[in-house]
Amino acid sequence: MNRPHLVFVAIIFLAALDAWLWQDVLAANSTPGITALDVGQGDATLAEFKSGATILTDTGPDTAILRALEPLLPRRNIDLVVLTHPQLDHYGGLRHLLGRYRIGAVLVNGRDGDSSTPGSLWRELMENLKERDVPVIILRAGDRIKIGGETMTFLGPDRNLIQSAELNDTGFVARLELSGFRTLLTADIDEAGEAYLEKNLPPEFLRADLLKVAHHGSRFSSSDGFLRAVAPKAVLIEVGKDNRFGHPTQEALDRLLAIGATIFRTDKNGTVKVTRTRSGVLSVKVARATAGEE
Repeated sequence: MNRPHLVFVAIIFLAALDAWLWQDVLAANSTPGITALDVGQGDATLAEFKSGATILTDTGPDTAILRALEPLLPRRNIDLVVLTHPQLDHYGGLRHLLGRYRIGAVLVNGRDGDSSTPGSLWRELMENLKERDVPVIILRAGDRIKIGGETMTFLGPDRNLIQSAELNDTGFVARLELSGFRTLLTADIDEAGEAYLEKNLPPEFLRADLLKVAHHGSRFSSSDGFLRAVAPKAVLIEVGKDNRFGHPTQEALDRLLAIGATIFRTDKNGTVKVTRTRSGVLSVKVARATAGEE
């Protein structure tokens, strides 16, 4: 199916989302906000909207996503799953979710599986979704999901970035505006991808209260210029304890500290949920306290 038809399908689907949400999710008594899930060395970020809608961006590498979500979504429904790009530490947990959760649709960027893991794993996942009649929709920069007065806007990849030889720079970059604050999700983009966004987007598009740090705190991401453009009050680093990559690197941490951002890490803090209080202050709840870099 070609891209224009997929966009048309996406527009129809997203326009109908308000009326289509799972009824028992609408009855849930969850607090709207952004949660960085502790799934080890991988990404998984849950957005909970005022309406009760849920959007899960990435699913971590394996079954850890089930343990992380269990206390948060006891009714076992997820309205949308966004897979930022086809690397195992971002999509590997989805096949485990399919056996336990009802999923409304999966959003992808259109790139195929990467060379660092067997390509069949991605194809098998796509076949599994098809067999379960879970819609798979391709989105790109400029597409937007609106739920009530809250939105998720995709800033990247555009038609140029999606063709990049560096798979990390094809990942979805999305701005969430919900619960009275802005969050920027950055997948695994590196400094070249960050610079591209700085150059091609108005400054106000990138500014956010909360930043999900790119590429687990790699030294090749979180560049000075990009961090100044975003100017976050707090940042989330989704990373596994004692991982073999040395994430987050001291270089990235130093740049984050230099802009005065409060740092929360899933390897030290466990699952981290960020909401906004009535007074307008960001409120952060961590699974475990630490004397780390805050």
